[in-house]
Formats: sequence, C-alpha cells, structure tokens
Amino acid sequence: MRRYDGAQRKYILETIAIADAADGEKMTFDAAVELIGERMKAIEEAARIASFGPSVTVRTAIEDYCSARDKREAKDHARVGLKHDARSRLGKHVLSDEILTATPLAA
Repeated sequence: MRRYDGAQRKYILETIAIADAADGEKMTFDAAVELIGERMKAIEEAARIASFGPSVTVRTAIEDYCSARDKREAKDHARVGLKHDARSRLGKHVLSDEILTATPLAA
C-alpha cells in the first residue's frame, strides 16, 4: 500500500498482505482493495484520536482522582487525620505497576 503523508510531505509504503501466499492461494484484487480500505480507516481513526491530545492513562486518572479526593477531604474537618488515604493504597497496589499505569484508560 502506498499513501501520501501530508505532515511529513512524503509517500509511505506499507506491506499489508502478501499477494501470493505460501499455500498457493492468491489474493484477489477485491480482497486487496478491502484490506487497504480497512487499513486506511484504522490510520484515519488513529489520527482522529491523536488530534484530541495526549490520551488519559491509568496513572493520570488515578492522580486526578486522588487530587480531587484530597481537596474534598481537606474541606471536611471531621475526616482530617483518619486513615482514608486513597493515594497511599493506590500507590502501593496500582501505581507501582509501570505497565498498568502506562495503559490508556480507554483500554
């Protein structure tokens, strides 16, 4: 597949399938066009998602949650000093896993 990337101002070649498979089956023209269409839709969807900005990861979601919770609990003087620290528990059990925290939240 050959496509033009306007941002890089160049053509990009990408192999998406092998026309003559080792088992002797040949890909039809219509099947190749269908594969190219699916790949182009995937590329367009990835570009659309990237246009929204950086994706929210598990780490950023947890950090935002903990910050909001800390602010809310700081206003409630009856809860000050109690062991309701979500940040320490989530830090120990979730934030310590680098692979999990780098995962996009949507996944």
